[in-house]
Amino acid sequence: CCCSRLLMTDLAIRAYRAEQGRYPDKLTDLAPKYLKQVPSDLYTDQLPIYRLTDSGFMLYSVGRGGKDNGGNFSSVRDFPDGGARDWSLESLTR
Repeated sequence: CCCSRLLMTDLAIRAYRAEQGRYPDKLTDLAPKYLKQVPSDLYTDQLPIYRLTDSGFMLYSVGRGGKDNGGNFSSVRDFPDGGARDWSLESLTR
């Protein structure tokens, strides 16, 4: 599932920061110490989108639409039909 892939990656990013004192520059920095392999985006078969921000980081999947909407997240209500927007763990709590 897309959510479990994002969760595993999110937790690895946080473990990296706890040990290194900073967020990784790129997702591939997580392997093999924090993840055997970074899980791919379920919808693109590429790495999920990861961006450093002023407040930490942004991690998301493009969702079923396959289009990067720049982190414009759909709500959990859209989950059954996939929605047309990106997916983040934060979107599941809205």
